[in-house]
Amino acid sequence: TQQVTQVTNALTAEATTRAAADQAEITARVAAVSQEVADRKAAVTAEASTRATAITAEQSARAAALLAETNARCAAIADEA
Repeated sequence: TQQVTQVTNALTAEATTRAAADQAEITARVAAVSQEVADRKAAVTAEASTRATAITAEQSARAAALLAETNARCAAIADEA
C-alpha cells in the first residue's frame, strides 16, 4: 500500500511537471504567434498608409492638371469670343 502511494505520488508529480512544461510551451507559442500577428498587422498598415498617400498625391496631381486644362480651355474660349 505504501508503495502504491509512493508510485501514485511520483506519477502525479511527473504529470504535474509535464503539464507545467506543456503550459509554458503553449504560452510561449501563443506569445510568439501574437507578436507575429502584431508585426504583420503593423506592416500591412504601414503599406496601406504608404499606398494611400501615393494615391492621394496622384489624385491631387490629376485634379490640378484637369483644373489647369479647364482654365486654359476657358481662357481660349474667352479669347475667341
